[in-house]
Amino acid sequence: MAANNQLLNAQTIELLKDINSSGSSNNRCFMGEYNGNLYFYADDGIHGAELWVTDSTEAGTHLLKDIKPGGASNAGYSNNLVVCNDKLFFIADDGTHGYELWVTDGTEQGTLMVKDIYAGNTAGGPPYSLADALYVYNNKVYFRGNDGDHGSELWSSDGTEAGTIMVKDIWPGTMNSSPNYFREYNGLLYFTADDGGPDEGGHGIEIWSTDGTETGTVMLKDINNSEYSTGPRYLTVCNGLLFFRAMDNAENGMELWATNGTETGTYMVKDISVGTGASGSDPKNLKDFNGTLFFSAGDENGRYLWKSNGTEGGTVPVIDPATNSSRDPFGLTVFNGKLIFSAYDNIIVNPSQSANNNELWTSDGTNAGTVKIKEINPDTLLCSILYSSSFEGFYEYNNKLYMRADSGDGNGYTLWQTDGTTDGTIQVPGQVVTTYNPLGISKFTFKVFKGSLYFGAKYNDATGAELYKLTTPPMPESFNVTGSGSYCQFDIGLPVELSGTSLGVTYTLYKDGVPQTPTIAGTGEPISFGNQLAGTYTVSGTNITGTTVMSGSAVIVEILSLPISVTVSESANNLCGPTEVTITATTVNAGDLPEYYWYVNAAPVGSNQPTFTYVPLNNDEVYVVITSD
Repeated sequence: MAANNQLLNAQTIELLKDINSSGSSNNRCFMGEYNGNLYFYADDGIHGAELWVTDSTEAGTHLLKDIKPGGASNAGYSNNLVVCNDKLFFIADDGTHGYELWVTDGTEQGTLMVKDIYAGNTAGGPPYSLADALYVYNNKVYFRGNDGDHGSELWSSDGTEAGTIMVKDIWPGTMNSSPNYFREYNGLLYFTADDGGPDEGGHGIEIWSTDGTETGTVMLKDINNSEYSTGPRYLTVCNGLLFFRAMDNAENGMELWATNGTETGTYMVKDISVGTGASGSDPKNLKDFNGTLFFSAGDENGRYLWKSNGTEGGTVPVIDPATNSSRDPFGLTVFNGKLIFSAYDNIIVNPSQSANNNELWTSDGTNAGTVKIKEINPDTLLCSILYSSSFEGFYEYNNKLYMRADSGDGNGYTLWQTDGTTDGTIQVPGQVVTTYNPLGISKFTFKVFKGSLYFGAKYNDATGAELYKLTTPPMPESFNVTGSGSYCQFDIGLPVELSGTSLGVTYTLYKDGVPQTPTIAGTGEPISFGNQLAGTYTVSGTNITGTTVMSGSAVIVEILSLPISVTVSESANNLCGPTEVTITATTVNAGDLPEYYWYVNAAPVGSNQPTFTYVPLNNDEVYVVITSD
């Protein structure tokens, strides 16, 4: 296997399988999980681009079915694989029927075309280049289909031929309504569609909704009643509203809109860029962050980060463009209570540059809290973070975000990770790069499957572009901290222990919040930090993935040792004849259960009692020794 398999800090990157041994492969690795297996597209150099399946092992990675027979023929790369009604749906071309809707139950014989929507060798399914070509709603898959009689219209399928139907001919006749940007909201499926221009009695591209029936498929509102289309995009649910970008006329241009699902409740939130004509502020990258919509929008100061609660007054810029240099944010991702995104810096760091490249930024929703995380590539004009509107730029795995980035080290785009801090933003270790731009291949996605992060890369020419997996240990498991109690002053304290440990984890003892030394490496067994003096003790476990605070704490109390005094008294001073006398020892600061040892003429007598009774003789010497608890 001509690929790297490096072990560093318990993190591994390994080739899943060298599918195309010729080294000329350029597999694009669109992936979907179904019934415990991972499905993806690959070209082995024999069957063309086909659907493959893996159970995460090399031996368990194989071609599912040669859908389009022939050495160099391609069944296609479907951008999304979706699961519905216990079947995996995708788009494929078998060479006879064109691109159509297919399903699989995970077996070769169970991999079938659902329906020949457009009879003959003509595509009836959606263009496979659409990232949201297939959308699951109410136990059916919705997509744009073309049967040759009605153009590209809204279709749905339950996975059977009879259950695959056109929902509605939105643009009557053979013209295309081209449904797109599907999003479920308040029990309905919303999407964009074109019912024709004014000359055809239509409204152009507007937002529509459907309940899955023909009569229940209706236009939401004629936002732009002129000859222009509304151009709606980026449908995003946030705070009980459906937000999107739209244009009502050339005067307002593209601005932020919202709807509650009714015509009267569909409105322009704010005219952010007043008087800029059809372009408007052109909101993009809409993202729900803690119930507030964040997005990028442009005005006379450039394109930067905004936020909205759905009202005009509550739609405000996050940053002050006069003091904050973040511009053109994209790839907004919620991670660890903050937004992570890529943005350009409006300040020139390198005097030899005329502009800065895009870098990694974070925001808590305030101007002061919107800061650059790290200058990954400060010396070139290349984009440090590779992101496109069609494919994910950031993907969370084991409490870190992963991305493709170029640090300017001459290797091009490689795999990077961040925990949201400067020091925690690093190139993923273990990548052995012998070819330029290993992760700069045009099309691939990230996918977490069976505890590993899968991604496409071309680390060397001999292997070509193939599917790799990154495996890091999970966050450290939590164990119980024990050792609470008290000890006497001048004693050696009490032991603090951990009920268990894990291999590959380093454990740190904290006293009153201050880390102690040395740390202890996990053995898989309980450990002891030895005797500790008074304080509150906690323990954290750290591995390459992150840090976990162990459960509970040990509170150790020191009891001060006060001076002990003893007063001895007898029942009578003068005795005549053999008479019993009782001698009493009275203690101060001797504890709750002191021990008494009585002596007569240096010989031990009596029991462990505060009194001693006997018949004395002349010149007897009586004393008591007391041990405090």
